[in-house]
Amino acid sequence: MLKRICMYNLFFLIATACSANTTALPVQPALKDTPTIAPTVAVTHVETPLHQDLIPTLQDPSISQKPINPLVIKVCPTQQEVSLPELGLSPNDRLIVVSYDEPYIYSKGSLFTVKATDTTAQPINNTTPTKGELNRFSSVGVSPDGKWVLYERYHQPQDDELTLWISSTDGQQHWELATTPLASRAEWVSNQEIIVTDYYNREPIIRIFPFSYRLEKLSHIQGLGKSLAYLVRDSNLYDAYYGVDVDATTGKFVAWFALYDYAAQSKQKIFQWMPTEESPGAGPLSSNLIPWGWDIWSTRNGFTIVVQKTYGFDLVSDLDFAAAAQPKAYTEVMKSVILPDGDADWGVIESFPLLTDSFAFDRFYPKEPGSNKMKFHIFDYQHMVLKDYCLDRGNSAGGDFSPDERFFAWTVYEDQGNSKGKEVAVLNLETGQVARFPHVKLIGWGVVDQ
Repeated sequence: MLKRICMYNLFFLIATACSANTTALPVQPALKDTPTIAPTVAVTHVETPLHQDLIPTLQDPSISQKPINPLVIKVCPTQQEVSLPELGLSPNDRLIVVSYDEPYIYSKGSLFTVKATDTTAQPINNTTPTKGELNRFSSVGVSPDGKWVLYERYHQPQDDELTLWISSTDGQQHWELATTPLASRAEWVSNQEIIVTDYYNREPIIRIFPFSYRLEKLSHIQGLGKSLAYLVRDSNLYDAYYGVDVDATTGKFVAWFALYDYAAQSKQKIFQWMPTEESPGAGPLSSNLIPWGWDIWSTRNGFTIVVQKTYGFDLVSDLDFAAAAQPKAYTEVMKSVILPDGDADWGVIESFPLLTDSFAFDRFYPKEPGSNKMKFHIFDYQHMVLKDYCLDRGNSAGGDFSPDERFFAWTVYEDQGNSKGKEVAVLNLETGQVARFPHVKLIGWGVVDQ
């Protein structure tokens, strides 16, 4: 699930060379094998000290690709609002939620599930914290197949560590997985692997294999910048990252991008075509060398990158490692996609990558009657098809696709601060119909075996 790229002030990392220590996890009862699914990776940015060997040289454009005008399909049913039982969820689908007034951080509440026929949310067994403990739901993660829920538990009084817990979606299996630093975040990268990252620069610090009972600690990498996306290929961990510093000759800020191979302990330059000039309307150059609204996530074959533009966005999809390292110009790599009504008065507010060849986003139309109006879209970048759902998602932030990618759900909040949840809304991506479940906030999607 992709999150907006955030820009940070200049940050210097002082680190040691890479090493890996492997620790056995406590053995749990035998579990069923689950298939591997390509991970969806979150993105964050920071600047780091200059490495002359990694400074990209942008070439003059030699090939300019023709702009693409996608086919637009409107999915706008006459009756958009339906009840949850009418929406078409399968008997195995579950919404994983918390109570509408429960904080995501340091909560006394438990996790709940909602199925299509439920009128009240059902608690997941053993997820209520015991006396002297609190749950932290801000880093709750559901495995790509929806069968396992990962969350954190915090011990009182104030501690500098968390314990990771894992539960089956049906609540039948549940155990403590590992102890991690308080300033960390845990995420699934496949059905068999969890990555724990440093909270501030998102550098991977621990690999956990919850069903083969292994834990691998990773030391800081010398010269590693701010992580953009980490991904696993053939059981090996890679980290795409970037850094920014001042060129000693020109005095200008320069960005560099690199891919780190943890197994080979090597790095190579990537994304050499990305511009390093300040974007229009951006803040200080030192924190905005990467274009505003630049999103990246891992796919089956490598990386997909989207750069927001006033006319729509520029895109490259399924970029493998070899192509990412080629020293080409921006216009040789990125395709320009022209969206209907695209002008400087709208912007992409959020984007959410699917596991397939599409991503979803909100478009903002302040010129239309009723300020701050948004419309929800999905763009299929393999077939160049844009689906318009004629839907304003309301006061919302983020969202999550179901494991079978037939539905999209999000929390609608009562206030702009996104503290108290009003309801969870669920969209059927085929029919365009929406159902709502009141008084809960969304954590993710689950699947149970009947």
